[in-house]
Amino acid sequence: MQTLLTPSIKQILISVLLSSITIFAAFSQNNEDDFGLKTVVIDPGHGGKDPGTVGKLEYEKNVVLKISLLVGKLINQNYPNINVVYTRDKDKAVDLYERANIANKNKADLFISIHANAIIGRPDVNGTETYTMGLKKADRNLEVVQQENSVITLEDDYTTKYQGFDPNSTESMIMFDLMSDNSQDNSINFASLVETEFKTKLKRHSRGVKQGALVVLILSSMPRVLIEVGYMSNKKEEKYLISNKGQQEIANSIYRAFANYKTLIDGKTSFTKKQKTIKKEPTTSSTETYFKIQVLTSSLNPEVNKNWNTKENNFEAFKAGKYYKYTILKETDFSKICTELKKIKKRFPDAFIVGVKNGTIIPALKAKKELQNRTTT
Repeated sequence: MQTLLTPSIKQILISVLLSSITIFAAFSQNNEDDFGLKTVVIDPGHGGKDPGTVGKLEYEKNVVLKISLLVGKLINQNYPNINVVYTRDKDKAVDLYERANIANKNKADLFISIHANAIIGRPDVNGTETYTMGLKKADRNLEVVQQENSVITLEDDYTTKYQGFDPNSTESMIMFDLMSDNSQDNSINFASLVETEFKTKLKRHSRGVKQGALVVLILSSMPRVLIEVGYMSNKKEEKYLISNKGQQEIANSIYRAFANYKTLIDGKTSFTKKQKTIKKEPTTSSTETYFKIQVLTSSLNPEVNKNWNTKENNFEAFKAGKYYKYTILKETDFSKICTELKKIKKRFPDAFIVGVKNGTIIPALKAKKELQNRTTT
């Protein structure tokens, strides 16, 4: 689990805020050639003398380290040009302040902190949740936030380093509102992709995207999330978290979210240099039938981030219940859409072909049969 910050730390917050302003100003001066996700910092929670959550079978610090290394390995294998940096790659203690420093010094484009959760006396609670920096819903998540922030008391000379911060106090939360920045939307985007992967691919119980004033997120200046991969206080879930199968599945889900997020914010792939067509919301009045490639399912309304419309060719989002099905490309020739799918899978490993009829997604084979019938009549 991870770390919220009294008026006594006002000076350090203002100092961090000013530093963040300097950092953001530097980022805004980047030229077009510097655009894109180049560096990701992966932060396995706790370590060394700080075990984190103590389960009946294992320590949190060991579980999240293994998952973190698996995530980094997947990114390195599939994106060799991306710089993957770990705040720790072995069992050692790293101060929260230093974890944020590592991300800032390496000019990270994304910060992923990985943790496991626990609630004493509630062995029935299970599921995943992903935190972004924020105060609007922080009061609901106070217990988790205070538990994560309390680890700073294990750091040497923490009262000086954090200038009087009391991890059990909520008086300074108002100051955190000053720390909100233009990376918040992207943080929420990535967090939503992570939770969607957990829920749709692994069928895990997703407790959703939450907000909290976590020290390790406050002191970092880029899009950043803290992922709680499950509850070690739940017997069944702890067994899953410590298993090789569970750790690999969790790492795969975080990686897929990363790959989708990278495509979402990158504008430098050869594919996106093609002519783009901005699609309106599908309507049932259309009688057109065609093929699309579905690249992901997300609870995030694509209108929140216009990048899909501006960067992807023939982007359309189809709402299904609480979720949106993101699709790209448009073809009436099945062989052509199959060829395009091979290219798209390099960016979206789980992409697949769907059909569209009357503004509604249908099975690809059904669309294929209908199009064949039209050509023969």
